[in-house]
Amino acid sequence: MKTIPLFLLGIVGAGLSGCIAQVPVRASAEQFAAADKLRASVRGSSDAVVQQLTSLVGARGLQLVNTVDAPDSSKVYVYKGNRVAVTTIRSTDTSVHAETNEIGSWFAVRVKNASAATDVSILAKPTVRGQEVCSDEDKQLVDVKYFCQDTKVRVDYPRRDLLTGKAEAEAAVGVLEQLKQAFP
Repeated sequence: MKTIPLFLLGIVGAGLSGCIAQVPVRASAEQFAAADKLRASVRGSSDAVVQQLTSLVGARGLQLVNTVDAPDSSKVYVYKGNRVAVTTIRSTDTSVHAETNEIGSWFAVRVKNASAATDVSILAKPTVRGQEVCSDEDKQLVDVKYFCQDTKVRVDYPRRDLLTGKAEAEAAVGVLEQLKQAFP
């Protein structure tokens, strides 16, 4: 994991909020990848597909943290992992305070048996300090009682480029392409 030093910056929740305004971060992979690129139907049992899926996202640093049964007989597998440690430093005339926050990725992967295949869809979002940011696509998980609390960062936070969902879009599309190749 790469550490990126940043000076005079902070993320809300790290005790560095001060007088600088904070804004909520809302992002997901769908801002960078069409919805159809985040879904696939593959030939293979759901168990085999989930095993391969877990291996593919694991190779990208994400680990399975939760599984939820949905009312429509699908299952939602939640994976999380860190991408980069961002160190923020704030100084005053009398002290210096450093805080390191992890920026990562969160995938909610819905897997459902179809007639001759397994349907897979991915909702992917960035995380700050292990907490996924909210997005307009969260409604895809309403049936499993998913909710999200806004994550806020300072308006002058220069590494907001890590919180857009672009990295998650690239990873999710790549995982689905590899999954389709594994189950032709």
